[in-house]
Amino acid sequence: MIPEGMMEAVLIALPAFKFCVFIYVVTLHRVRNEAIEEQDNAK
Repeated sequence: MIPEGMMEAVLIALPAFKFCVFIYVVTLHRVRNEAIEEQDNAK
């Protein structure tokens, strides 16, 4: 049986983790787009 404290920690950490991943992906996507735009402008 999983301790109640552990379950609460997971329930709190999971949304926070998803939020961090979302921000990471959005930031990565934005940086990649800017790099692509700079390459297009350089041509």
